[in-house]
Amino acid sequence: MVKFFTFLSVLACLVLLISGCGGTPSTEKTPSPTLSSSETVKPTPTKTTEIITEGAKRFALGQSFEYSNATFTFKSAEFMDKIPAYLEEKTYTPKNGKYLVVYFSFKGNEQNEGGGINTDIFLLRDSQGRNYQMSSDLRNYEDNDLAMEKKMQVPGMLLWNQENEEDSLLVYDVPTDASGFTMNIIYAEGKLIKTFAIIDLRL
Repeated sequence: MVKFFTFLSVLACLVLLISGCGGTPSTEKTPSPTLSSSETVKPTPTKTTEIITEGAKRFALGQSFEYSNATFTFKSAEFMDKIPAYLEEKTYTPKNGKYLVVYFSFKGNEQNEGGGINTDIFLLRDSQGRNYQMSSDLRNYEDNDLAMEKKMQVPGMLLWNQENEEDSLLVYDVPTDASGFTMNIIYAEGKLIKTFAIIDLRL
């Protein structure tokens, strides 16, 4: 009987060894997630996301630069404590403290593919390293209404393949204590978010 149990124990150990017990760890790796082509042009940093600025080009207001075969010129910026609703007797007020409005011009190139600009490429940053992007509400209300009020184009309607130059604007809701703003043109490269250009807004 003892020999029988000893035989069973040896057999069980052999089965475990064959199945990998105590063997060399597997070298198979879990596939890393990949980004689709649409995600590579839609960077979505949070307020604490690290943005890589090494190698970014720096520009002052009024200086033009080329990005994705199109021309951008950031012209000015200002604070506003309210924004009038277009064709309505009401005004929008900021939730975080104050509005920062950034004015720019854009000229596409007919050689580019069609499609509108994704406003996620415009990242506002302050001197404390906080990041700001336009929410869907800001795009649909304050930004849309102010652009029409000033007879400018809504940024989401700017087309990469348009030949004519158009003026547009961006609206951000920022804290009252925020200062030292820069506009950053960003893009996604794999899992990283990199900066192509940094524009000093002088605010």
